[in-house]
Amino acid sequence: MLKKLYTLRREILKKIVPEIIWPKTVDFEGAIVPLRSMPYSFGVKKILFQKNYETSERFLIKDAVKHGDHVLELGGSIGIMAAIMQEIVGSDGKIVTVEASKNLTETSSKWLESKGIIKVVTGIGFPVWQVPSQFENFDFIDDGNSLGGNVVFYEKSKPKPKP
Repeated sequence: MLKKLYTLRREILKKIVPEIIWPKTVDFEGAIVPLRSMPYSFGVKKILFQKNYETSERFLIKDAVKHGDHVLELGGSIGIMAAIMQEIVGSDGKIVTVEASKNLTETSSKWLESKGIIKVVTGIGFPVWQVPSQFENFDFIDDGNSLGGNVVFYEKSKPKPKP
């Protein structure tokens, strides 16, 4: 019931809040991130606009990543961290960012891959020695939120369910 209420709230906010209220871009540590007309929920856009998106992770990146580094990011989400890292590593560095949601990778790759430093990949990352051998495939099931969802594995011996 709560999920339905949040979904309804998101739909109402989409219809009554005009896109024009959002700036075209937001600056995160020198990374220019598109905001207006992006397929994010009102809540995500508000967090980005207020620059409250993953604050502690942004500070960690500034200490951990250096010019020229090659970075593998797991859980790339909407690409904010990759964009910030791109500013740090510069043209001498490379970034591969992996995200389970195909929708998020399609959206973020359009603006992240333009400089040739970042490659956005749909996939999952975890210690492969812990994956039970009966699983061979996965999907990302969107929960209706711009950022949320779950990875679901399918067994080799069973057909993949139809959406």
